Amino acid sequence: MSRRLTLSFVALALLLWAVVFSLRSVTLTSTVVDRERSEVRQTATSVAAAVLVQQDAGGEVTPEFLSSFRAEDQMVRVRWRSGTSVVSRGPAFDGSADPSLSNDIWSTTELSDGYVIVSQARTAVGEVAFRNPWLVALSFLALGIAAAIAGSLVARALAAPFRRLAQAAGALGRGRFELDLPRSRMPEVQAIAAALKTSASQLQDRIAHEQSFAEHASHVLRTPLTSLRLELDDLAMTESIPPHVREALDRCVQRINALDVVTGELVELARQTSRVPGAEITVQELVTGCSQRWADELAHHDRELGLTTEGDLQVMCTPGPLEHLHELLLVDVLHRSRGNVRMGVSADGRTLRITVAAERPARIRGTIRGPGSTFLQARAVVTALGGRMEGDHFDTGVTLLIPRR
Repeated sequence: MSRRLTLSFVALALLLWAVVFSLRSVTLTSTVVDRERSEVRQTATSVAAAVLVQQDAGGEVTPEFLSSFRAEDQMVRVRWRSGTSVVSRGPAFDGSADPSLSNDIWSTTELSDGYVIVSQARTAVGEVAFRNPWLVALSFLALGIAAAIAGSLVARALAAPFRRLAQAAGALGRGRFELDLPRSRMPEVQAIAAALKTSASQLQDRIAHEQSFAEHASHVLRTPLTSLRLELDDLAMTESIPPHVREALDRCVQRINALDVVTGELVELARQTSRVPGAEITVQELVTGCSQRWADELAHHDRELGLTTEGDLQVMCTPGPLEHLHELLLVDVLHRSRGNVRMGVSADGRTLRITVAAERPARIRGTIRGPGSTFLQARAVVTALGGRMEGDHFDTGVTLLIPRR
């Protein structure tokens, strides 16, 4: 998009330059031609008057005589009615010998026994338009460069919101619901941003509904099955029931146990399924990216990050919510603690455990109250993920337990 806009700017600027240059050339050419026609007419009148004076004085009209009245780029012809003529051609004249059959500028003045023709080649167009071709080429190049720079700046300004929209769409595809959307007056950007925000909200509601469903299903299915199994066990322990009834009760208990196992597997499958299928990465990749950002940000404040990992870091997880959680924790660590930071990450097949601890608190221990608190936002994210957060201050340590999904 940026390249096309830049090329469009350059093409439009050069096209306008060509149009203006052409109009200027036509205007100047017309002015010069009118001036040359006036000069040719004056020259023809002067030559006719000089020829009459020369004839009255008994002198001869020769090419040398006529050369004193013409310019270097003109031709003067005196033609007598007897058919003879005298011609004086300037060294810079490259027009036709018969001006009536060419595009030259010419003028005629009558004599008593003939007429005078003064002709001048039409070279004004080339002289006016391309009198200094290097200057024309330089101005053309300078305009192209200026248009390219201006087009590049405008293209970047126009494309910046769309780049941020693309990044937000990528973050949504990674399972992140808190999107960094651009603010712009362009209706297209506003429409796309609104659509992404709506999609993120709908996807977050759907995931929350699925998690709530899994918890509810676990409760409403397992509790009645457990009660039914206990009642059947009590009934089977009664001595007065016939043997065939006892055998039937044992078979029912076994089937209830099998149903309870299947229910547990389905609930566990719902909990372990990726939040955004196709966007999973390994815990190792997640830890590498997040720890690098933590290390870079802490280095700006002369602080260091110590990282320890354990467990199976090759298990898969949805990166978006966890990346957002790490960003919230990083902001809070920078504001409410001082000194070096230790981070520990432990993963197994079901749970991701993250611990964060700093050397000491800030001089004035920051509060975690208020809707704008990043710590409370992080706690809300952990809760939404079905986990829990232990600890309130980083100098004493904060632990996050998050179901791996």
